[in-house]
Amino acid sequence: MKKYELDQSTKKIVQGHTLRRIVALRDFGDVKSGDVGGWVKSENNLSHKGKAWAHDESCIFGGACVMEDAQICDTVEISNKASVIDNALVSGKSKIMGNRTKIGGRSLIMNAFVGRGSQIMNVTIVGVDS
Repeated sequence: MKKYELDQSTKKIVQGHTLRRIVALRDFGDVKSGDVGGWVKSENNLSHKGKAWAHDESCIFGGACVMEDAQICDTVEISNKASVIDNALVSGKSKIMGNRTKIGGRSLIMNAFVGRGSQIMNVTIVGVDS
């Protein structure tokens, strides 16, 4: 069962990708039916399973995905073929990119750039808010 839909009446262009706003279709985790979330290029970017969600102005595109119970918020960008999985939380102005880049476990990433095939599990990274 789908947990969100793409709002076809809104769009945002990020790095040449047309993204659509997500809208929750049912309650799950701390998300309620009707809540407006972040932006995705397609339903392939955000799993319909678990509590995975993109909040605020966060964006997922370019083959990237957020799955399981992972959450992204604020102005986070997940791109290329990066993945955020498990119970990871990525927030602030973080950018997660790069083929094979994976954030998982209970990781907390805030205001950081992670790329180049990094594998981060159960780690807290707090970067500088610029």
